[in-house]
Amino acid sequence: MFTENPRQRRKVLDDVLALLDGEAESDELPSLKTFASLCFADMPDRSALSLPLPQLVRLILDHYRFFRYDMPPAWQHYKRLPGIHVQVYNPPQEECYMTFGPESSFETTVVRTHTVDGPFIFDSLRNYFRKAGIMVYSAIHPIIGVEREETTISRFTAPVEAANCELLVHFT
Repeated sequence: MFTENPRQRRKVLDDVLALLDGEAESDELPSLKTFASLCFADMPDRSALSLPLPQLVRLILDHYRFFRYDMPPAWQHYKRLPGIHVQVYNPPQEECYMTFGPESSFETTVVRTHTVDGPFIFDSLRNYFRKAGIMVYSAIHPIIGVEREETTISRFTAPVEAANCELLVHFT
């Protein structure tokens, strides 16, 4: 991700990783931190550098829980896990404010997907929203290396180190 201030991004990421220490069991912490680093790297400066740290940590934890633990219903499975996992929801206003800050005083819809990495998934969704006249406040689409043991994710890695890559797409 292009950034105007790489030093500030590095400091914020270090602070986020430090705050995550109490958010997972010790055996899960390395995966959580790898996931957080990959998500943070894909965030635009507007989110990564302007959200207060507790909100940023909450947002990353929400992405992590969705990606790692939220299993799609059987009808969304396609060939293999994670299938085509899609969620669309309108979070309560309090959650919007806590997660996205005071700029979220408008009605918000979240669209997020977790799929096997493939070309044009993010671009297709973004173009659909544009053609439909839907304003996108924030979007990320990190590619994450995943090692699985049957249906469970055992480890996250950088995509260049992985045999299997999966994609998180999140539009707000």
